[in-house]
Amino acid sequence: MAVASDTHNRLCLKIAVLEAAAAAHVVARPSDGQVKVGDTLVVIGPRSDNEVTVTKAGQAWITVSGFRHRFRRDTRKTSIGYGSEYQLITVEQHEYDQRLRQARERLRDAGIALSSIAPPPDGQIFAFAALADLLEKNED
Repeated sequence: MAVASDTHNRLCLKIAVLEAAAAAHVVARPSDGQVKVGDTLVVIGPRSDNEVTVTKAGQAWITVSGFRHRFRRDTRKTSIGYGSEYQLITVEQHEYDQRLRQARERLRDAGIALSSIAPPPDGQIFAFAALADLLEKNED
C-alpha cells in the first residue's frame, strides 16, 4: 500500500514540476501603461503603500489625490526632502510585486538563497516557490 502511495506522490510531483516549468518563462511584470485622469495607482513609500487617484496627467508631471507632491511622468518618481523617494506604480504592478515578494520569502523559508547579483527570472522564482509548497505538502 505504501508503494502505491509513494508512486502516486512522485507522479503528482512530476506533473507539478512540469506545469511550473512550462509557465516559468512567460511571467513578466505588468507595464506602466498610459496614465489618465481617474486612474487608480499605488504610491510606494518608505513606510507604506497607498492607493491614489490621478487628478492631473500632464506631459511632464502626474498629480494624484491625497499626496501633495507630484511625480515625474518619465520615471514615476519624486524626491521629497532628505532623499526620501516615492514611486508611482499601477495596481497590477503592486499585486505582482507582492506575489514576487511572497515567493522570495517562501524560498528563503525553505532555505534557498537567491543571488542578488544575478537573480533568476521571476517566472523561475514563482515556479520554485510553488515546488517548495508541493514538497512541503508531500512531507505531511
